[in-house]
Amino acid sequence: MAYSRSPPGMKALVMSLFLATNALSYALGEIITPAIADPHLIWVWGGPAIALAAQTVIFWFRYKHMDNDEFMTYEEEVEKGKPVTHAEPETIGEDEGPKGEKEIEAGNL
Repeated sequence: MAYSRSPPGMKALVMSLFLATNALSYALGEIITPAIADPHLIWVWGGPAIALAAQTVIFWFRYKHMDNDEFMTYEEEVEKGKPVTHAEPETIGEDEGPKGEKEIEAGNL
């Protein structure tokens, strides 16, 4: 998305930054690979799991107030018991649009 929205003169810079981050992640993977041995294997998966669990709790405490923001109008209407209405289509005159249900049932197509 950054590449498609960047000006023509910056497309090469955006692509080079993208490739540089990919190169750093692959280099980090090559550096860490020897540490993944059988005695240390539990911490390779347990460490990030513990860190992300703690981050989840912190994230929830920091952003739980956003559940009550005004942009959640659909849930507010349902909680208040109001019927949720959608935009009504424009009415079409009798000679302009398709026939109604009564005319179809009567066979007057």
